Amino acid sequence: MDSGADTVPFADTGWIANPAERNPDRWREDPRQGLMLVYRTPNNWDYYDSAPTRTVNRHQGRGNLGFADGPVIGGRVSTLGRQFMPGVNGATGSLKWGGNGLSDPRWWWDRE
Repeated sequence: MDSGADTVPFADTGWIANPAERNPDRWREDPRQGLMLVYRTPNNWDYYDSAPTRTVNRHQGRGNLGFADGPVIGGRVSTLGRQFMPGVNGATGSLKWGGNGLSDPRWWWDRE
């Protein structure tokens, strides 16, 4: 990880009712599914669409975003960069998760 200030491993998370929506700020939480403890990222190829647990704007249009270096802010889910996949120069993320090893600086979930 380049910097804990650029990485959000913790956030408000829920099952998404409209996983095909490209704009993360328009994701709607499916209340029938309950809360989730983990969120999927585009790097999680096998489950990103089939088990869409993602970060959500749960609190007045914002979500709690917990940074790796400690602070938590209320921010829009789109700040995490989910909409920028694939990223610049064809980046698809960590080799560990089946990506090509390239990262995009706009991604706040997988900064290597």
